[in-house]
Amino acid sequence: MRSRFALALLISAILAGASVPAGAASDTAKSKMMMGMEGVFNFGYKASRMHMEGSRSGTNRLSNAEVLTTFPVTPVRMIKYMHMFSGMYGLTNDLTLVAMVPYVDIAMKHLNQAGVNFTTKSKGIGDVSLLGMYRILRSGNHEFLVSGGVSLPTGSIDKTDTTPAGPNRPLPYAMQPGSGTFDLLPGLTYRGRAGAYLWGGKASAVLRIGDNDANYTFGDRYRVSAWGARRWVDWFSTSLRVNYETRANVDGADVRLNPAMVPTANANLLGGDRVDLIGGVTFIGTGGLIKGQRLFVEFGAPIYQKIDGPQLEVDWVLSAGIKLRF
Repeated sequence: MRSRFALALLISAILAGASVPAGAASDTAKSKMMMGMEGVFNFGYKASRMHMEGSRSGTNRLSNAEVLTTFPVTPVRMIKYMHMFSGMYGLTNDLTLVAMVPYVDIAMKHLNQAGVNFTTKSKGIGDVSLLGMYRILRSGNHEFLVSGGVSLPTGSIDKTDTTPAGPNRPLPYAMQPGSGTFDLLPGLTYRGRAGAYLWGGKASAVLRIGDNDANYTFGDRYRVSAWGARRWVDWFSTSLRVNYETRANVDGADVRLNPAMVPTANANLLGGDRVDLIGGVTFIGTGGLIKGQRLFVEFGAPIYQKIDGPQLEVDWVLSAGIKLRF
């Protein structure tokens, strides 16, 4: 059981990275590092856009014409918007509970061998994640945290749309908002600081459990990230993060899809490895009602991709969000 899109895990990793710069300007966080404080609730909202255009196999780019020599239809471009709502509550100074609710909006443009372009779309609630983060060690300006939780199969795997083949055609794997399975979300995080500087690393995974109702399982996903951040003034910090991610192909297959029609319907063309470089800025409120509240913007792009193709490559990801403390 191996494979693909674990949106909840992606967001939990981004949340961990995005919170680091903001913490650099928080006087309270200097003593608590970045763990939640007992009785404190944080609300987060993040909007992101992922742009994927052009196909790749391994590390080689492919033209649409090259893909169409094997498949009657090729994906040309996919744009994925995601809205992530999150809540964090400090049960104790060392234990924080997290809930994340994603909403996704996906559009994929296609080209067939007859030269006809068409676009399919899907949208809806994704898989809701429930996690806990526990600080297992703090020594001076260094701390280690373990995290664990579950992704619930709240997102649909039955989205359809109109194509040249007719109405209500089942959409491929990457256009489904959910996975259809319960997934385990383990993680281990290290954080350190010295003056205005913060740094850290995280290892995490999405581990699938069983088959979904369509008798397939998205592949497991593993991620390792490292980041650094600097506070320039009390209200502004910058960060730089490197993410490595590997994902496996689908185990089984959705029998509603024709794997010979388009690469996105082929369960063996969804895995691969990718390294992203992501830069960010964070603005922190320093007084009055906005004290401690954070606004962040991040932009990232792959510096390495090796994927089981042909499949669409990732070009860039832009995200922005707020984090409010109550």
